[in-house]
Amino acid sequence: DFIKGTDTAEDNVEVSDAVLVYEHINPTSALHLAIAFLVVAAMLSIPAIVYAGWAPLLVGLIGAVCVFSYSGGIVPISYLPIGEFVSGFVMGGLIPLGIVATACGTFDFTVLIAAVPLIIGIGLIMMTNNTCDIEKDRAAHRWTLPALLGRKKARRLYRLLVTLWLGAIVGLPIFYSGTWGLIGL
Repeated sequence: DFIKGTDTAEDNVEVSDAVLVYEHINPTSALHLAIAFLVVAAMLSIPAIVYAGWAPLLVGLIGAVCVFSYSGGIVPISYLPIGEFVSGFVMGGLIPLGIVATACGTFDFTVLIAAVPLIIGIGLIMMTNNTCDIEKDRAAHRWTLPALLGRKKARRLYRLLVTLWLGAIVGLPIFYSGTWGLIGL
């Protein structure tokens, strides 16, 4: 956002959320630090890959591609109406999938069902942030889901997703405990 001119001091960007704007950090240095973090994470994952095989490696590679694609490239994912979903899926679904793949050495995609509250919850966090920035994002040609929908429709979708999120939080434990029959469903 700093490089594309979306975050500037004139936009009154929160000081704690814009170190490149206020602390005069070189963007290239920040990119090198991010790459270094990914390299260190990859090195730390070697024992898990040796133990569990290719499954955690695949999850890590997908995660790394998503990290770069979210903020970088010609059209970053964060500038598209799929940013909330991608964030929710990667942080809320892919991370638990990777943990289970590391523990078991294979994929268990039922983990994604159990991760639905995390996926929706993280997507809601991103949607909250993007709903606050609708006007600024539109001016920067950043077409997040709320910027595309508008404030009224974004709020309506947000309320629906909160309802689904709460339903998943309540419903999944009941589903997994096998007590659907006890409550007449």
